[in-house]
Formats: sequence, structure tokens, C-alpha cells
Amino acid sequence: MQIKISYGFAILVVLALALAGCTGCNEAPPVTSDSTSPDEILDLPPRDPGPEVPHPVAGREDCLACHGSFVLWPMGASHEGRGNHTCSVCHDPLPGGVIPIAHALEGRDKCDDCHSAGTMVALPQSHEGREPRTCLMCHQPHDVLPDLIAHSIEKHEECSSCHYDGEVAPLPVTHVGRTDHMCVACHDMSPVQPTLAAHSYEGREDCSDCHGDGVLVSLPDTHEGRTQQTCQACHEVSPVLPLFIAHRVTETDPPCAVCHLEGTMAPVPATHDGRTNQTCRACHDISSVMPMVMAHQKTGYESCSSCHTAGAIAALPDSHDGRGDLTCLVCHTGSPLLPPDALHNVATHHPCAECHSAGQLGALPATHTGRTDVMCEACHKAVGGGLPAVHSIGSDDVCTTCHASGAMAVLPATHQDRSATLCSACHDMSAVRPMLITHSTVDRSACSTCHADGEMAPLPDTHDGRTNQMCWVCHESSAEPANLITHSIIGRGTCSACHANGALAPLPVTHTGRTDTMCQVCHSLAPVMPVRIAHRIEGNEICSSCHAGGKVIALPATHAGRGDDMCIVCHVEAALLPPYTPHSMADRYPCATCHSAGKCHV
Repeated sequence: MQIKISYGFAILVVLALALAGCTGCNEAPPVTSDSTSPDEILDLPPRDPGPEVPHPVAGREDCLACHGSFVLWPMGASHEGRGNHTCSVCHDPLPGGVIPIAHALEGRDKCDDCHSAGTMVALPQSHEGREPRTCLMCHQPHDVLPDLIAHSIEKHEECSSCHYDGEVAPLPVTHVGRTDHMCVACHDMSPVQPTLAAHSYEGREDCSDCHGDGVLVSLPDTHEGRTQQTCQACHEVSPVLPLFIAHRVTETDPPCAVCHLEGTMAPVPATHDGRTNQTCRACHDISSVMPMVMAHQKTGYESCSSCHTAGAIAALPDSHDGRGDLTCLVCHTGSPLLPPDALHNVATHHPCAECHSAGQLGALPATHTGRTDVMCEACHKAVGGGLPAVHSIGSDDVCTTCHASGAMAVLPATHQDRSATLCSACHDMSAVRPMLITHSTVDRSACSTCHADGEMAPLPDTHDGRTNQMCWVCHESSAEPANLITHSIIGRGTCSACHANGALAPLPVTHTGRTDTMCQVCHSLAPVMPVRIAHRIEGNEICSSCHAGGKVIALPATHAGRGDDMCIVCHVEAALLPPYTPHSMADRYPCATCHSAGKCHV
């Protein structure tokens, strides 16, 4: 007959048996696979196990330390008198173990901030009344902590914008239902943040153009499979961007390395070792503010430091310390609009401020405040005289008499409102004066009679539209008029018969192209004609046999170089010739023998 016995009694029997074999130690004997349970020994029915142990058992064999009298969780009255070795008989460890803590504990000492009613993760009913200090008694940190956040959280507070189904980095299945709030509760920010993007993203949205296999910068192995979208999610633009390119960059300019290599004008820093020309523009944008253009001509100003250095005309800014003349032209280009030329002789117009200052003739613009005479000449090229005045200027002349609206020579638009005082400040007397009038002006006031298109002496193109009235303003009568015609013109209307190349008296070069008609316009008949020939020409055609140096009558100096054939052109035979000699001349010399005072014939 099977004996019916209570579980309590069975346990007492087992304890008694155990105590009987004890050598003085209260420890329970080790349980082996061959051991027989109390139930089997006593042929007891299956027991109803007690609550599972909700914490790790290893290292916590002294159950009474927490579940004895006067401790955190004392045993109930039904367990009174029970020892440590009896606990595991009824209480098995929780299958799978206690849920580990899935985050770092540092900075998370108050568990109920997140794990309590109304917070992120409510506690189960079984934990009701438990305090934060009891959490770590059961829950231990997980061996594998959550991944660190590999980017800055600033401006990335809404995690689900990237970490969600169909987004850049979807969440794993274990995270279904988790909210943005919960992310930073478990995931700490990595102490090692992604490299900052050392350039602006503007115009560089397609990262794979430069970052990837076979392009400028290869990606590390850890980035395999990442897409364009993920780049800007982690890599923020550096607050310190690369320096702007402070000079023009065109297709015809030399490669960057020509100037930016060790030993060149502007070597790159050590951090740029191994970089190529292609990488320069990838990071360095061209500055929107370019260096100042040179406000003067380059020619004659190649040595920049002669004017631009400490103590010279225009000191360089501190940012240019150590720069040489060579670097100037690399960045500073010539201005398409150069300073206006000084339209007057500079040497005789110092100091410049006498005319160019507030209240004076030509006030300086505000940008020129404090500039000196030396600086004026450095930029403003002198073109002495400006447009020269082509007529004489009297001390009391008022230019606006002729140069004004409605007058003979209207001023250009740029000269409106200029006073007569300003004229002589810029316009010097021309060294080349207008041609003098080389003919008599008596009864010749209408210049256009001869000087007009189709007439004897057409005006040059520069004189189009000029009137008779204007001629006399610029063209004065010559103090030395055209040579007078010193011979009779009767029967000599064709001047070119004698006055032409290869003829008796060639014309000067200035008369090339002039016609017979024009001769008498300028050349008048002399009031005194040449001396008449007081002897018969017949038989005396070779004038130089008598009229030459050392002969009967020497020629005047004005006749030097004239030949015998020219004599009778100007000198005609006198109307009253000497009487014939009424005797033979043979053996009658000297004539004075008879023809002198007191002789036959006075």
C-alpha cells in the first residue's frame, strides 16, 4: 500500500537524511546526473514548483543574505527555518535568465526615470513597489552594448527620419515600435565622430563624384554599400572651411602645383602632401571677392615693391607679409578701366592739390582722400598738354566766346559746366600750330572759295563743317608770305613749264600736286621787277661768262646755283640799249684811253 505523505514531510525526511551524512558543514551535497530526487526516493507525486529565481544564481548561493529575516525580501512564514540549501529544491532559475540591461549604466543611475509608469518603458506588475536601488540586484548589463551613434545628435534629434523602414538606415526587427525618445536612452554618442566634410556641400551633392573607387578619395572598407544619402547624415560641414582661391582660375591658367608646391611661391601645408591638381578645386572654392585690380598700367611698374611696401607710397596689408613681386601679378590683374590720364603737363602743375581738391578746379573723389602728389603720378599717366590748343591764347582770352553751345566750336558733353579757368589748366599751347596763311588776305575773306571740296585746296576731313569765320581764329597770316613772282607773267601763264621736277626751278615738296591755277593765288607779282639786261642778249647768251665770282659783275648771294638758262627767264632786255661802238674794238684797249675825264669821250 502506497504511503501518502505531504511534500512538507518529504522535505523534512530529505533534510534529515542529508544531516545524517553531514561532516559538520551545512552545504548540500553536489547533485549528479545519477542522483535521485526526493520525489523519486519517496515515490512522491510531481511537485508544484515555487516562483522562479528572477536573478542570476552564480555567486549568490547565500539566499538568506537577501531573503532571511530583517532583509530586503524576507521569506514568508511558511518558509521559516529553511536554509540556503533548500531553496533550489523548489525555486529554479528563470529560463533564459533575467532580461539584461541593454544600455550603458554610466549617467543612468535613476532607473525609474525611464522605467516607471508614464515613462518610456513601464515596469511589469510583478515589479510594482520596487525601487531603483533594487534593479541591479537582478538585472545585469548586457555583454554586448548597443551600437554607438556615429554622428552628432545636434540637428539629428528625429532619429526616425533616417532609421525607419524604407529610410537610409532601417531599424532591426528587435526595435519595432520604438520611438525617437527611446534611441538616446540606450545609444550613446560615439567619442570618435565622423570626419567633418572639409568643403561646402553646395554644388557637391553627388559625393561619389570624388569619394569612391577610382576617383579622387577612396572610401574606407567600413563604408562599403553606403549611398549618397548617408554621407551628409553623418559627415557635417566643418565650421572651418578651406581657404578660398583668391585669384582667377581659367582653363588657360597653369596647374595649381606650379605655384603651390614646396619651393614655389606659395607652398601647400604638410597636410596636403600627395594631393593633386584635381583635388584642389574639389575643396577650395573661388572667392566671390577677388583681389583688387591694379589701378594703373603694368608696363613700367613691374617692380611692385618699389611702391607697395612699408614706408613707400602704398604699404601692403599684414596679410601680404613675405610676398614678393612675383606673386603680385598672379592674383592682381590689370583693371579694364585704368585711371584717366593726366591731360596736362605734370612737371609744371605741382602740387596737384592746387587744382584737385575740394573747392578747387577738379575736386578729387572720396576714394582719393589723403593721397599725395607722388601717388598721383604713380597711377595717372601724364599726356602733356591734353588736347592742345591749336591757336594762340591771350592772357585775357575767354575761351567760352568760341567754345560754348551755339558758338563756333561747341564743347563735348564731358566738358559741360567747365569754366574758362579750367581750359588753360589742361590745354597747353600746341607745339604744332595751324598752317599760316601764306597769301594776302585782301579781298579774300571767303576762304571756302578756294578751300572746299572740288576747289583748288580742299579742306582736310578734320575741318568738315567749319565755316569761314573759324578760319581766322586758328590760321594767322604768315609774317613771311609766299615768295613774290619776280618776273613778268606776260606770256608765262604755264608756271609748271619752269617750276616742276626736272625744269628750271623745281617746286618744293610742300607744293607737290599743286596746279598752275594755284600759283597766283598765293604768289603775287613783286612791285619791283628784276634788273633789266642793259645789253643785247644776242651774242651774249652765256651770262656766267661775265656774271660770276671773279668776272665782270659777280652774282648776288640769292642767285647762287642758278644757271645761264634761268637768267633770261627773269631778266629781260632793256628797252633802251647802249649805243653800238662806232669803231673797231681791235687794238683799242683799254677803253679809258679815250673814254675818261679830259679825253675824247667822257
